[in-house]
Amino acid sequence: MDGAPTAPAPGLKTSALCWIIGAGLANAMAVAIVVWSGIVAVSTWAWAAPEPALTTYTSGSTAFRYPAGMQVMGDGGMVYVVNGHPVADHAVIQIPPPQGTKSPVVVLYESIAPPPDGWTQETIQATIDETLARQTASTPAQLLREHRQTAIGCIAGFTFTEPPMPIEGAGLQGLVHSYTCMSRQGPIVGTFLTAITPDGMAHRLSVEANEPYWRSHAAELDAIAHSLAYSAP
Repeated sequence: MDGAPTAPAPGLKTSALCWIIGAGLANAMAVAIVVWSGIVAVSTWAWAAPEPALTTYTSGSTAFRYPAGMQVMGDGGMVYVVNGHPVADHAVIQIPPPQGTKSPVVVLYESIAPPPDGWTQETIQATIDETLARQTASTPAQLLREHRQTAIGCIAGFTFTEPPMPIEGAGLQGLVHSYTCMSRQGPIVGTFLTAITPDGMAHRLSVEANEPYWRSHAAELDAIAHSLAYSAP
């Protein structure tokens, strides 16, 4: 990992995250509520272009890229627990903001170790399918609640900009979607990805930025989530 400042990320929540939902992935993987009707497509995930993200964050056999101007921010050695499961890796990545201000973009990454009995391929696929189907009845209020502890966090007006979609490829199986909402910083745009890799680790990656910043940096922000990939040891 590149050198990281030790100061806490300003304005970020440090309580245990609580946006795991339902059964299945609930015990090992944070899955945002998703709503879909009609035919379910599967995105072929890859280490994607464009490639403005020049710095690499590596976690075990998984890595993703982000713009070189962003830095991994220290969080004072907090121990994170998700639904009773210790988080194996936690990173907050953002542009170091001047004193008293907030970064216009925040990336939150976490990984969780596999359950003791591991994941079978059948269990992974069934859980993804079940989660996607089960959430078709979710209300806007439920969607909002599940995005309150993403990178910046939503407090009102959650709307999908790209519908939830299963992903396969680059060693990942999971779900991804994009959205807009109102945060405490004003309107933001975000992408949220959850996936399980062949080593059994569950990963979640949220990229959020205030609306003007996202409009002017869309390519490099889109590239962050799309660059997440697994490399076998």
